[in-house]
Amino acid sequence: MISVGIDVHKKRCQACLKDEEGNLIEELNFKRDQERIASFSSLLQGYGDAKVALESTGNLWIPLYDSLTENSSNKVILANPRKRNKEPTKDSQLKPSRRKRQPDTEIQS
Repeated sequence: MISVGIDVHKKRCQACLKDEEGNLIEELNFKRDQERIASFSSLLQGYGDAKVALESTGNLWIPLYDSLTENSSNKVILANPRKRNKEPTKDSQLKPSRRKRQPDTEIQS
């Protein structure tokens, strides 16, 4: 099962995919339109089961959430950045990636 974090912006989304050991699989940057959202959802299906943390800012997250929850193998969690813990705990700190950081990849349809 992979883990996915998605930062939602007005016009774009930034996604980070990691394997079970916390190693970076890839980082993606895509427009927040229906076509690119569908492409991103299809990409995730290729990885099988996914745990997805999706930023729930305003109402911008709704189309992405709807698309991701169509696949029953995705477990989607909404995260409100204003309600998260301000102080990181030992368990909440991310492991550094063992691979060199890859350049952001643009999703094309």
